[in-house]
Amino acid sequence: MAATWRSCRRPYRLSDRTGSPYVASEAHKSCPRKGWRHGRQSVQRPRFPERMRPASALTVCVGISAYPAAVLEPTERPLRYLASGAGELSELFSRMWPGNGSNHICLVDSAATLSKVRELISSQTRKFDILIVYLAGHGRARGEGFEFLFHDERPQDTKVTAADLDALVSGSSAASTLFLLDACHAGQFGAETTLFKSPEPGRGRFCLTSSKADQKSWEDPFFRRSLFADALIKALTDSPEAAGRTKVVSGDLFSEVATDVARHAFGLKGSAAQEPVIFGAASEVLELTTVVSGTVPQKSLTTYETLLLRTRQIGLATACIAVLAIAATSAVTWRPAINPSGSVELRAGPKWLSPLNVGPWALRVETDAARSDLKDEDLQAALLDERGMHAWPGLGAGGTRRWADVFIDDYLNSETAARWRVRLGFADAVEHLTTMGHVIIPTPTPAFASSTEMAAEVALLEPHRSLPDVWKLQWKDYLAPGSCGSEEPAGPASDIFLTYLLSDPADYKVWIRGLAAAARTDDSIGFGQVADLVQMFTTANAVWKKQFRETVAAPGEPITAERIAARFTERPTSSEVAAMVELVSAVVARRTDLSLEAVTPQERNQLVSLMDGCSDVAVHALATLGSAGDPGKVIAWAHAREKSDQGRIELGELAAHGALPDAEITWVLDSIGFSGDQVSRRHAFVNARGWLEAIAAYRSLPTPVLVKLIDYAAERGAANDSGEQQQALRLVLGDPAAGKPPLGALIAKTVGADVGTGPLPPNDQQVEQVGLLARSGAPMTAGQREILRSILADATSPETERIAYTGEDKGEAADAIELAAGLTSTHLVAISRAVIGGTAEHDLQTRQAILNFFETALADARRFGVQPSRLQETVSAAAVLLEQDSTGGLDTAALYRTVACCAQDMAARKARIDIVVAALLRMPIKQRDDTVAGLRVRWQSEQEAELKLAIADVIIRAMTQQRP
Repeated sequence: MAATWRSCRRPYRLSDRTGSPYVASEAHKSCPRKGWRHGRQSVQRPRFPERMRPASALTVCVGISAYPAAVLEPTERPLRYLASGAGELSELFSRMWPGNGSNHICLVDSAATLSKVRELISSQTRKFDILIVYLAGHGRARGEGFEFLFHDERPQDTKVTAADLDALVSGSSAASTLFLLDACHAGQFGAETTLFKSPEPGRGRFCLTSSKADQKSWEDPFFRRSLFADALIKALTDSPEAAGRTKVVSGDLFSEVATDVARHAFGLKGSAAQEPVIFGAASEVLELTTVVSGTVPQKSLTTYETLLLRTRQIGLATACIAVLAIAATSAVTWRPAINPSGSVELRAGPKWLSPLNVGPWALRVETDAARSDLKDEDLQAALLDERGMHAWPGLGAGGTRRWADVFIDDYLNSETAARWRVRLGFADAVEHLTTMGHVIIPTPTPAFASSTEMAAEVALLEPHRSLPDVWKLQWKDYLAPGSCGSEEPAGPASDIFLTYLLSDPADYKVWIRGLAAAARTDDSIGFGQVADLVQMFTTANAVWKKQFRETVAAPGEPITAERIAARFTERPTSSEVAAMVELVSAVVARRTDLSLEAVTPQERNQLVSLMDGCSDVAVHALATLGSAGDPGKVIAWAHAREKSDQGRIELGELAAHGALPDAEITWVLDSIGFSGDQVSRRHAFVNARGWLEAIAAYRSLPTPVLVKLIDYAAERGAANDSGEQQQALRLVLGDPAAGKPPLGALIAKTVGADVGTGPLPPNDQQVEQVGLLARSGAPMTAGQREILRSILADATSPETERIAYTGEDKGEAADAIELAAGLTSTHLVAISRAVIGGTAEHDLQTRQAILNFFETALADARRFGVQPSRLQETVSAAAVLLEQDSTGGLDTAALYRTVACCAQDMAARKARIDIVVAALLRMPIKQRDDTVAGLRVRWQSEQEAELKLAIADVIIRAMTQQRP
């Protein structure tokens, strides 16, 4: 018997539901009229006219639902309705034979043991006209034959065979026997029984099984019975008007039972096939009389109701399968798309499932790739149309999700793909950094301007590998040998310099920055390469000047677009020189990390000697060395410059490395008129403001300069020039010396009356002043402290809206003032400065809230396109909070969690990368190196491509960026 759950479903097939002719061949030959068979479609009716209506009956109804667990096999479960069904049938039989001449027995569950049933049947001494046995429980069809399970705590005593059942039923002396077997594979009993195949004069034996040998028998909660028991009860009951009719067991009764069981199995059990079988041997026709139902009868399902129910089931199953198929398709596939920000992202499922891309299905990964990183415009159009579908599960060549391989092979341009190969740890990454040249003999050449940089990244990510020789190939291809002499290059050297002058400056900038990254990993790159670059740039500039004079300064020539454009092609560009400065810094940083001398005496002498003939370029290298170089040479060179120049860039480089004397800052301002009259002071401030801001980023300004700036701010305030007044105050208030006497009193006098106490909210100027005061630690008035408290409260409030950025934050020139409601970038910077200055009072919960506020603001800034320089203080402040928020200090796990928190969102991921890098650069060198080593282990085992790229970015930047 199959339980009510709908497992083991079988496809519905039409059948004649014909029972097998279970009459022994010998008996059939000797008594041809005494063997019979009965199916729904055909009936071989007996040829004897006798009919038997039993007047007395012994009925034994056995139903077992609650089997002991030890009895059942793993695929079998306890049943639900067999015990109650046996009780209902027993009650029905008691109404069919209500007299004292009949006996009705019902055994269920634990009482239904084989020994108990055998004892009750064999102990009956009275002669009955008929024995009816209803046996319901689990049935099994095994290779050795049919088994029925009785109830018993001992598994060996529960299983009975067909022979055992024959013996059980034959234990009664009743004239006729009707055996109703309700169990799975009950039809197999008919193939094995001998009792019901052998006719006996004067006795009739009939057996109805609930199903064929290869079929399950079902119960269902719709009728709360087994299908077979329900069909028997309905066939033997009638309305009060029709009760008393007789039904031939092998005719009408079986036909009605078989029809009901087959229809209900099809409709209720998922098109399962269950076809009752009848067989036996008899010399007479057995008739049973119907009775009135004891309860309100539940009608059988009509054919229409069965088909309707099955149609609904099939429709529901189809809908469920469709939903599962759609969900599975979305779960195991992705398609590429370009979002409104211009980034390439992965969306779940194919395009036709795009309505499902909401909530957790909205986005799989927003990648680092932008539209400009794709191969061509046709591919951009394809991604805009979201064409393509790829498998999501599985890993690719780099040990990360396979979507990264699809991007590298099919979507990204060659340079971006090569960088991804490096940062994802592809085994063949270095091979893609070179290509074969075809000038005369095929030789390997760098494939990209960034080949050296990517080779350095390989060494930074995998320190056990030496720096690939790609940098040597590129050095050979890109370096034009120069000198500090006045001679011009000739022959092949002239061609090399012309090639350089016609090249893209961005390529050389990338190349030299790659050298700087390589210098962080290998001692073979040092000041010798710096000297070669100095000479190359000097000679190239001389060649350019000669061409410029011939093109632009030629007298009598008309002004043409070519002549005008020539003025803007000077080489080297400032960005190329800045890249060379990075190379010098990288060499010094590596040696410092290894506790080595920053520059040897021989190297210093070599760089100083370059000041003779190559001074305009060599001075940058000397200035970058700071006190380890020759600051006097740099200052002397600056003093010899024209008044409009003064070597301020080079002096700024001295300041960045802690080697600029206070007197030189005063000298620059005085030489351009900052100590003169009002007009001269204004002209000098406008001219030197950017330089002063650059100096102030590295060191405190001299006190005399700060006093002059305070006086100048007061002067501009009196002239109602609030913009320039604020610019001067920004320099003063942001200086660490602002909180020390005598500047504190002067600042308070210049800033003016107390603010923050009036009914109006503070303006941007007041908010900025409060932030600067908070960073410097200068004393603040009560109103200023209230402003700081209020903006901190706004930032940590759950109802606070996000920062409202404007076009000015992107560096756009505003034609009109753009107003923004709520918190703006001015408030963000003020909060950042308060955190950096340590004046923001906060507990653990508030600190976490401010950190979350910073992370969200930085992510939004990236999406909006805010200039990175405007976010540096916020990044630094977030790094401070991240360090404070980590119990026991920052470690690899804490930094990994920070990056992995929102790895799918590119803007959030990049914002957290900036914070983590800033935190690493704040660490002592030993702690930084240990933490980065832990991140390398994480990087090697990471399987999410976007997170592996992020960790690689953190490692590379932490090991190559200048420490604060």
